[in-house]
Amino acid sequence: MKNYYVRVYSDSSGNRHVDGAWEFTEKTATKLGVPKAEEGIGTYFGCLAGKDIFSSIEQLTDWPRSMFVKLELPPGHHHPRIARTTHGKLLLPYYPTNQSDSVEIATALGQLSSLRRELEDICQSVHPERTNLKTYGHRIRNLIILACTEVEAQWRGVLRANHYERRGGGAFTTEDYVKLAKPMELKDYSVAFPHYPWLLPVKPFAGWTAGKATKSLSWYDSYNAIKHDREGQFANAILEHAFSSLAACFVMLYAQYGHGFEKQYGQAETAFFVMLSRPIFDHSRRYHPPYGTAASGPESLPWKRSPLAL
Repeated sequence: MKNYYVRVYSDSSGNRHVDGAWEFTEKTATKLGVPKAEEGIGTYFGCLAGKDIFSSIEQLTDWPRSMFVKLELPPGHHHPRIARTTHGKLLLPYYPTNQSDSVEIATALGQLSSLRRELEDICQSVHPERTNLKTYGHRIRNLIILACTEVEAQWRGVLRANHYERRGGGAFTTEDYVKLAKPMELKDYSVAFPHYPWLLPVKPFAGWTAGKATKSLSWYDSYNAIKHDREGQFANAILEHAFSSLAACFVMLYAQYGHGFEKQYGQAETAFFVMLSRPIFDHSRRYHPPYGTAASGPESLPWKRSPLAL
């Protein structure tokens, strides 16, 4: 059985570096991307008598077993519609196959732009400063419902792309959607609104937990209330939740399609939403580029999609 690792080491200044990916079997370790690695020094190891492969490497080098971090996915594989930090890239979430999802991205961008324009128009009448964020009204309610419906569409899209099926069938609920929180590290995204610099940044998915899959998202909980009981819950249709629900839309697109999505979105659009913080995935969960013999380097090789086990 083959497993894949990266060798992570620290330099004299304490900075951590990755020395490529390795393919391990029970008896061998081979550094990938190196021509004739089995003939090189430090690129191929075999088991010594009476020792496993890690103990053998440790005896032959000064590399402790803890230096090798097992990859969740083999090099060249990624989860559908989930962006992650990638070895060899800047520490920004990256999605390797954006072009394959160009239709979904374009449609989502169109919807987000429409929602953004509506929010900006509302803010011409209700100035979005602290004392006004509890203001509620029909247009705000309608905007929250549309924005949260779009967030749900993105959640469903990610689940379906990863071949998730609900036990017992039926429509997805937040008990299904919340399963995306950890794989996508949604809690670590925060959004600022440069048009309104006095507003605090929004972390729409902070605190999202499986035990309270709906209640732990205040903006989404309010959406459910105002959607099903306008007369009794109308006061929950507040401007603050409109900002949070649009921030959630922006986060979901970024968390799927990475930094490339933000650049594609264009400067005029991203001036309204700015991603203030993003997750940095640990080495085991990062995507590693594919290896092969392409003349222009490994990034010209095709990536493969590996559905996430949810």
